[in-house]
Amino acid sequence: MRFLKKQWFLVGLILAITVASLSPNFGVMLSFNGVSSTIIIILMFLITGISLPVEKMVDGLKQIKVHIFVQFFIFIFTPLYFFFTSNLIANHIPENFRVGIYALGVLPTTISSCIVFSQLTGGNFAATIFNAVFANFVGVLLSPILLTLLLNGSGNSIPIERVVKIILGLSYKVLVPFIIGQLLHNRVADFVNSNKKMLSNISTILILFIVYFAFSKAAQNSLLRSSLNDLPIGIAYLAISHLVLLGIIYGGTVIFKFSQGDKIAAIFPASQKTLAIGIPLITTFFADKPELLGVALLPNIFYHIWQVTIAGTIVYPLMKEEK
Repeated sequence: MRFLKKQWFLVGLILAITVASLSPNFGVMLSFNGVSSTIIIILMFLITGISLPVEKMVDGLKQIKVHIFVQFFIFIFTPLYFFFTSNLIANHIPENFRVGIYALGVLPTTISSCIVFSQLTGGNFAATIFNAVFANFVGVLLSPILLTLLLNGSGNSIPIERVVKIILGLSYKVLVPFIIGQLLHNRVADFVNSNKKMLSNISTILILFIVYFAFSKAAQNSLLRSSLNDLPIGIAYLAISHLVLLGIIYGGTVIFKFSQGDKIAAIFPASQKTLAIGIPLITTFFADKPELLGVALLPNIFYHIWQVTIAGTIVYPLMKEEK
């Protein structure tokens, strides 16, 4: 029971994927042709907007060197790393999985988890929240464009009309509810401060529903099951890649002589990738390719679990380093 309470999100992810795989038609029916997922994503970013004290971002505006470093890793270094290194093992992983790796690489960072881990380890809170929120705002525009460029580079061209449609779709699903949430933030500040844990849990449960609906749609295609046997190498690649990227990011903070607080504020946002935007981006991008969708979702889901696990293991060493 102690394990289930601590790792309930991981258990929930496994359960959502399993149920979706065993009975995909039920999940597709409940999704009402994508309407349910859209409502859930809007609710999730509304809660995020209500919960975040974005006014504290102003305090972090002065750390220009940290911001450039983090955004460079999120939107330039990491996408290029995944593009070139995944091509080195292209013969050992399914092409659909490699497309999912490209999609993972272009995503912005997490918001809630990188802020939590940064706070736990004494990181620069203002810089962390600035980079997390800024990356997600910019990512709504940049991530689809970057993914299109990577797909074009691999021979999978995407029409510009689809890219524009995806950007507009993400804007009303992500940016609009987030901005509305921010407008409501001061009005409900007392409620938010008293119910932080509950709001965080609701957002996490909403992510599980997004995964469930996405996998239900993907599992209707038989190619998802036939591709599973070819995934171990790809999963191992992602696990190793996250550790490599963490090492490079840490080395960069040392080279640029960041303070301990700035170092932590760079490590978590620069290394993590969001599942909250990842699922809608991938499902929207490949809505007309159900044979590709299921496997393309797996890198984002595995990476989310892995990055949170690794972040939890490095909290104590970073706390000791702070002292």
